Amino acid sequence: MKSPADRRHVRRPLTDAEIESLLAAALHGPERRTLRRIQNRHRKDGTLKPITLSDEVLRRLLDEGRHQILRYRLMLDAGLRKSEVGSLTWGDLDLEGETLTTRPWWTGNKNGKEESLPLSPTLLAKLRAYKLAHPSGPSERVTPITSRFLWKFNEDLVAAGIARRVPVDKLGKPIEFGSDGHPVAKPWRWRVRKTDVSGRVVDLHALRHTFATRLGRTPGIDPKTVQTLLRHSTPMLSFGIYVHADRERIRDAVKRLSPLPASPT
Repeated sequence: MKSPADRRHVRRPLTDAEIESLLAAALHGPERRTLRRIQNRHRKDGTLKPITLSDEVLRRLLDEGRHQILRYRLMLDAGLRKSEVGSLTWGDLDLEGETLTTRPWWTGNKNGKEESLPLSPTLLAKLRAYKLAHPSGPSERVTPITSRFLWKFNEDLVAAGIARRVPVDKLGKPIEFGSDGHPVAKPWRWRVRKTDVSGRVVDLHALRHTFATRLGRTPGIDPKTVQTLLRHSTPMLSFGIYVHADRERIRDAVKRLSPLPASPT
């Protein structure tokens, strides 16, 4: 097994506030991207022409947004990998028994096992509501993953303020912004920068890291349970890579220390 130092990315979990912002950005993402596609030409004064979308179109776009939220929740609330989300069918879900069953043939199922996992109350409610609005057979995919999923995720991260778009030149070097807020030179392309000041990245797999970290900081959950829910072979993998420490939890742990014996006077 590779050590954490050998990993290509050092990921970080999302905070609760970032999760809220990401889900809000996802809900309105289809509308935001539709308006941007229509408003691709600015007026001479730099403003955009007002566009009014019909109620029917807005309803459809909001439904697409809810679909995107469901994809994120399956990673954040169940710890599924991206490919596993795309493999999930309604037949893999028991909404009465409140469980999700992984399948050996799923793309992305690294341990190749069939395991029954409990669904969180929030995710269960979302799945029930979505199926009620979209009746589907057992063999149908819950939420297929398209080739544009990563692009939409990056766009949602930017809209949520978790990532930012950076202009770069032909060599891939960042271009500085002038006092007017525009790049000082014409960008060759724009990149989405998802790293923080420490170099830790928020990518799609970081949503699974978020699930693990939230498990690890929940009182009363033992290491074996965390390992089982993450479907890892060893707890070292779960806690060495996926469960991230945070300052608040570290401070809380120190506060819970029992007092030292009184020192001699």
